[in-house]
Amino acid sequence: MQKYPGSFTPSIASKITKKHLDKILDLTKDDSDKNYKANLWNMGMRISILMIVTGLFVFLTYYFGRTDKELYLELVKVIIAFLGGVGIGYGMKAKKT
Repeated sequence: MQKYPGSFTPSIASKITKKHLDKILDLTKDDSDKNYKANLWNMGMRISILMIVTGLFVFLTYYFGRTDKELYLELVKVIIAFLGGVGIGYGMKAKKT
């Protein structure tokens, strides 16, 4: 038990037992496990989205790159502009937090 200056001793500090500490540690472990699973799921979602976007880009390149290069170049410009806007928005959100 920690000593406090003066004659004041907190009543809660004197009542904490080993069972209380074990319960706190168990709850902390459970919270850590939940955070790990959530982070793992988020990483899986990011990889899935990246694969979908990459597949879409490859499809558009194959389909429009052969037939209509003008349309393909315009499509690539729009996609790059969209991704730039998303990146700026994400950066602004990260800066605020």
